[in-house]
Order: sequence, then structure tokens, then C-alpha cells
Amino acid sequence: MPAFDIQQRVTNDDGRIDFDAAAAWNDAFTELLHASPEWRALPEHPDGDLALDILLGSAVEVMGKTIAQLTGDELQTLLHEVVPIELYYEDGDPVRAVAEMRAAFQFLLRAYTLPNADDCLRVLDGDAVVRRLTADIREEAAEAEAEAASLPDLPNPDHLDEMDEEDALAEVEDAFERGSDAGFTGDELTDIAPALAELPEHGGYERGRAKRESPASHAKAKRKMAKASRKKNRRR
Repeated sequence: MPAFDIQQRVTNDDGRIDFDAAAAWNDAFTELLHASPEWRALPEHPDGDLALDILLGSAVEVMGKTIAQLTGDELQTLLHEVVPIELYYEDGDPVRAVAEMRAAFQFLLRAYTLPNADDCLRVLDGDAVVRRLTADIREEAAEAEAEAASLPDLPNPDHLDEMDEEDALAEVEDAFERGSDAGFTGDELTDIAPALAELPEHGGYERGRAKRESPASHAKAKRKMAKASRKKNRRR
């Protein structure tokens, strides 16, 4: 097994992200971090390492970097523009999220003496960062809930019990087409189409058959669609 390279790039020469390389780096880093005194000092929490996963993923997807290469300004951007909506959707705890991020950068500073890790720790210093993150989560929640409320209703999962996954997904797509009557343009419907691919797992359906779910599950699926739309629009 090759030695772990803390400064490994996760982009190719043409600037495209190598997601396989990024996933391998993130897995190796997570294993090292979990064995560190910084991580072991964290108390047990229901969120597990949710915030760490969000940070590792968004660093790659948004910045094209590992967290070992993030600058303080880049971390600030992720904290303000990406982390809040992810924590909102996953019901994450902002206090725990900041604690996990601090532990990750403390580990990077101690074990690898990275100067940018020190810059990132300054971004995460103090109680104000938790208050700002909490406020950002509330703002994202209000916007996402408002957008979700405007999306078309999903078909009743009970009606889909005897359908296979492909037919069930087609019925959900029909619901989106009906949503154009509420003022959606074709582009806006396309924006939220990526969320459809995740509906069999997250929108109240199991692969191969539908689950009977409560109205709350419908609301959660619609929030996911709104989230996909908002994330795509943010990248434009």
C-alpha cells in the first residue's frame, strides 16, 4: 500500500476532479483522523462524523481540493454557502459540526504542521462561528421549506406498491411535469431532475417496491428536490 500523501492533488492535469482519487484520499485521511487524540477527545454524538463527511466532500466538489489544501477563505466559503444546507437536510448539530472541523484541522496542524490548517482554525475559533452557522442553517431552512412548498405533490406511495422502480420513477416525473402549471419553467424542472435519481432511497421508496410512508416523508422528499435545485443554481 502506498504511503499516505497529505498534499496529494485530486484533480487531473486538465483540472477535472478525479473522484476515485479523492474518495481514496478521504478514506485514508478519515482513518488516520479517527485514530488521532484530537478525534478521540470528541464525545460520542448521534451525528457520528456527519460534519467531517460534509467537509471532505464539499472541499473536493466545490474547491477541487482535499481539506489539507483548503485556505481559511475557502473554508469560510464552504461554512457559509455549503455546510448550512447540508446540515439542515441531515438535521445536523452545528455545535458538533464545528467541533469535528476543529478536530480535523488541529490534527492537520499537529501531525503535518500545515500553515493553512492554522488559518482554518482561526476561521473556526470562538463562539461566533457556531452562532453564524446556526443562523445560516435557519436561513437555508426557511428558503428550502418555501421552495419545497411550491413543488408539486408526489404521488401517493400506496398507489405505487405494485409498480417496479422504473414505473414508479416515471410517475414521480409526471408529478414534476404537472408542476409546470404552478410557474416552473423547463429549465427549473431540469434543475431538480438529479434529485429524482435518489428518490428510490430517500423519497419514500425502496428499490423494487414502494414503502408506505407518512406525509412527512413526502415533505422530506420535496425538500430534497428543492435542495438539489438550490445547489445547482448556486454553482451558476
